[in-house]
Amino acid sequence: MGWFADKYGENTRPKMSIDTYDKLYTKFGEQAANDTLADVQDGKISEETLLKYLDDNDDEENDD
Repeated sequence: MGWFADKYGENTRPKMSIDTYDKLYTKFGEQAANDTLADVQDGKISEETLLKYLDDNDDEENDD
């Protein structure tokens, strides 16, 4: 059983999409993706707000 099920229970579904998780995992690594998933699950940040910042960051990288 993984950390998510251990923390939130086997029948709890993540509030963050797999696409967003993958984007975080690819850019920042597993620990950052897991920590952010927990923050979204705990209501500390919404996925919509997170995506706004990720998209802003992508735009800045493309300006170089």
